[in-house]
Amino acid sequence: MIDSKIDEIINKILYICENSIIYDEYLENHRHVSAKGIEFYVANYNEQYNEILSYFYRENNIDRKYFSKEYIFDIIDILIAETLVLGICIIKNYPKILKSKFKRLFNEKFQEVMVYIPIYGLNLEINEIKIGNVEIKNMDADAVNLLADNLERLLRKNRFFKPENYEEEIDRYRGYVLNFENKTVAIISLRADEKTAIKIAEEETLTVLDVLQFYSYLFYHRDLNAYLGIEGGVARGFNNIIAHKSDFSDYNLTDRLIGAKHLFTISEEELEKMEKFGLIKLSDILKRQLNTLNDFQKKLLIGIHWFSAFRTQNLVENQFISLMVVLEIFLSVRGEPVSNYIAENVARILYSDFEERKKIKIKIKKFYRKRSDIVHGRPEEMPEEKDFDEFECLVFNLTKWMVLNMDKFGSKKELIDYLDDKRLY
Repeated sequence: MIDSKIDEIINKILYICENSIIYDEYLENHRHVSAKGIEFYVANYNEQYNEILSYFYRENNIDRKYFSKEYIFDIIDILIAETLVLGICIIKNYPKILKSKFKRLFNEKFQEVMVYIPIYGLNLEINEIKIGNVEIKNMDADAVNLLADNLERLLRKNRFFKPENYEEEIDRYRGYVLNFENKTVAIISLRADEKTAIKIAEEETLTVLDVLQFYSYLFYHRDLNAYLGIEGGVARGFNNIIAHKSDFSDYNLTDRLIGAKHLFTISEEELEKMEKFGLIKLSDILKRQLNTLNDFQKKLLIGIHWFSAFRTQNLVENQFISLMVVLEIFLSVRGEPVSNYIAENVARILYSDFEERKKIKIKIKKFYRKRSDIVHGRPEEMPEEKDFDEFECLVFNLTKWMVLNMDKFGSKKELIDYLDDKRLY
C-alpha cells in the first residue's frame, strides 16, 4: 500500500477516535471492541469501517474471497485501539508512529498461511506428491518438532495463559502438534485469513482426494473399499451385532469391518501409472482458479467427484446412482431420449466393433431402467454382482477416456458435437 493511502487510513482512524468512541454505553449499531488491553464501543461503525475496508480491497489487490470483511474489521479495531493507547494527540503530532505500526500489522496479517490437514486412507511410499496446489507428504519427527517449537516460541512471546497454568497449557498445545507425527498430511500455502485459508484448503484437499480416489480404481477392486478422506471424515470400525433365537438355542455374532479395508499405497510405480493416465494434466487444472477453467474441465472434475463418491457409499443402490450421475454429467443432452443417447455414446466411445457396441448399448439401457426403479421407489432387484462390476468398469473407462482426451474439448457441447459427427461413420 502506498504511503498516501496509509495517510488517508490514519486520518480516518483519528476521526473515529475523536468522534465515535464510547466507553460505557452500548447502543444499536455500536461495535464492541476489546484490543490492546482496553475495551470500548465504536458508534455507527459500519459506514466508517466500510470506507476504510474499500482501501484494503481496492488499493492492495486483496481479494474478498480470501480476506473476509470481518477479518479486516478486526484489523481496524487494532489500529483504533493502538491510537487510543498511544494517545490521539501524539498520533496527530507524530503520525509516523501509527504508520509504522500499520505497515508491520499489514505485513503480519496479509502474509501466506500454511495449512496442514491430516488425511486418511493413504500410504505414501514416496517423499511427497504434489497435485494442483496440494502437497501430500508424511510428517516425520523433524517436521513435527519444528512446528511444535515455532508454536511454543509464539506462546512464550505472547503471554496467552494465566501464570499458574502457563507450562501446562504450553505442553497441551505442543501435544496437539506432536500428534501429527507419522501422519500423512495435505499441505497448502495461500494468502488468506486463517478461517478462509482452512476452508479453501479443505475444499482443495477434498478435490485432490477425489482425483486420487478415481485413480485408486486402477489398483483396487471395490470390495477392498480403498477410499480416502480428511481425517475424521471417513468412518471406519467394526460393526458388532448379536443375533439369537428366542429360546437361546442358537446365536450368531458378527464383527464386520465397516469402512476402508485397504490403504491406497502410492509408490513410484503407482505414481508412474497415474501420470500415464493423465494425472499431470489434472494437476495442472487443479492449480487454476475455478473461474478460469473451461466448461469441459469443470464437468470433468464434477464427473470424477461422483465416480469417487460411489466408493464411499455403503448401499449398493447409492453406489449405482453415483455411477449413473457420472454418465449424465458427461453425456446427457436436453431434447434427446436420455437412456438411448447415453447408452449409444458410451458404446461409441469405448468400443470400435459394431456388435460389441450393440451389446453394451442394450446393457446400459437395462441399467438405466434400474436407475429409474431406484429413484422412483420401485422395489426392483439390483443388477447381479458381475453385471454391477461390468457397469462400474464401464463408467471408470469412460471417465478415464474423458481425462485422456480433455485437451480436445473446450465444452460439453464440443464433446457432444464430436460424438454426433461420429454417427455419420
